This record gives sequence, structure tokens and C-alpha cells, in this order.
Amino acid sequence: MTITLPFSHFKESMSIYRRLSQIFFLLFFVWVVVNTRYPGPPLLPADTYLLASPLLSLSTIMAAREITWITIPGLAILMLTIVWGRFFCGWICPLGTTLDATDKLFRRRPDVV
Repeated sequence: MTITLPFSHFKESMSIYRRLSQIFFLLFFVWVVVNTRYPGPPLLPADTYLLASPLLSLSTIMAAREITWITIPGLAILMLTIVWGRFFCGWICPLGTTLDATDKLFRRRPDVV
């Protein structure tokens, strides 16, 4: 008789979505960086990732004393972080993706005796 946890399938599918999200946002980050260095006008501003920063959004709201449209992505990330924990680091941040990939590549394997 096998006992399965009620959310085991949910956790497994979320892991797949998390990896897809990490790959998408890493490629998006590389595209934004290359696009700003390529000759000609960039399609997106170089500070595109800063729009998703909850800290920058809260600072802007406190300085302007109003919620502007530019703070909405950061506030959305803040709400998702309150619900799911380190949401930005685990799902969006290119550094988090790179650290996850290098952790899997350079993981120390136990010595076989």
C-alpha cells in the first residue's frame, strides 16, 4: 500500500513551472543586456529588472507619496513574496537561476569507499 501526500503532485508540477520561469527570465535578462549594448535604440530600457524590485517600489511610493503605475510590478512581486516566500529569488532573479545551476553542476558527491 502506497501513501501519497495530497500536495506531492502539486509540488512536482510547481517545480517544473519554476524551472521554466527561471529559464525564461534568465534569457530575458540576457536579451535586455545585449539589447542595450547593441548599436541602435534599445527596445526596452536597461532598468527593466529594477521595475520588479519591491524595495525600489516602496521607496518610490514613500518619496512620491502616491502609488504610480511604475510601482505596480514591484508591489505585485511583494505580494507574491508574502504568500510564497522568496518568490523573486526563486522564480525571477537571474542570479538565483545561475546559483541553482552551478549548485547542481558543482555539487560535491560523497566518496565511495
